[in-house]
Amino acid sequence: DWYLNAGITHIAGGDTAGTLGLTHPFGGDKTVTAQEDQGPGSRSLHRLALQRDPPSALGLGYRVAAERGSSSRTTGNLRWTGQKGTATLDAEDLNGSDSYRVGVSSGLALLGGDVFWTRPVTGSFAVVDSGAPGVRIYQDNHLAGAADEDGLLLIPGLRPFEQNNLRLEDADLPLRYAAQSLSTTVTPPVDSGVRAQFAVQDVPAVSVYVKQANGQPVPVGSMAELDGEPLDLPVGYGGQMLVEAKPGRHRLALRWSEGHCATLVVIVPDAGADLPPQMLECR
Repeated sequence: DWYLNAGITHIAGGDTAGTLGLTHPFGGDKTVTAQEDQGPGSRSLHRLALQRDPPSALGLGYRVAAERGSSSRTTGNLRWTGQKGTATLDAEDLNGSDSYRVGVSSGLALLGGDVFWTRPVTGSFAVVDSGAPGVRIYQDNHLAGAADEDGLLLIPGLRPFEQNNLRLEDADLPLRYAAQSLSTTVTPPVDSGVRAQFAVQDVPAVSVYVKQANGQPVPVGSMAELDGEPLDLPVGYGGQMLVEAKPGRHRLALRWSEGHCATLVVIVPDAGADLPPQMLECR
């Protein structure tokens, strides 16, 4: 799409000034703008600019612009924002004279005795407990960052006395984690912080291979029950299954078109992907 804007201004004394501009957004996050300003006395100013907006509160953005008229000016601005800080680089060429400026900023926030190293905190903020490490968290559908090794993320720049929508990235949750809800809202006070916690539970799980008494794997597609409750997923190739349950001993029953059997599976508190699969015999 192309956008055209034009304007004429009448100045006291009979002079007029005019502006003609053309804007073209492209690539989803970039914009190019060309503008012609005609002032009193046939003075003119030509502008051309290219800008890229960061994809969210995090990421890289830049702007490059050139002006030609009674003077010559070229500028460049680069800004990168990460979870723990912001870096900027500004450059200018004015009539052949160069200047540069570099900036780095970061912040510390204190909430409930916990200290967080974060990008500059402006206004209200929230400390979000995702329940699992490395999970991406979104604010109003814009990426706010990823949880640290403790499952925590500080999100600055929230709107005070308004609902701010927070959401977890479901794909980032390990298979053994179960979330009752992937979204929540927070309403922080002015220039202060609140806590938000997602109901995410680490459900112990173990991979098992089940074989029959004759040594053959339980048939693919066999239906399984754990302590009398049906499991969602059927048995895979080689009798493989993923069993999720509270720590302890559980009765695993399997049925297929030509038979059935049962065995015991043991779930330990730290069950997970790092433990070797259990080899079970079903009778």
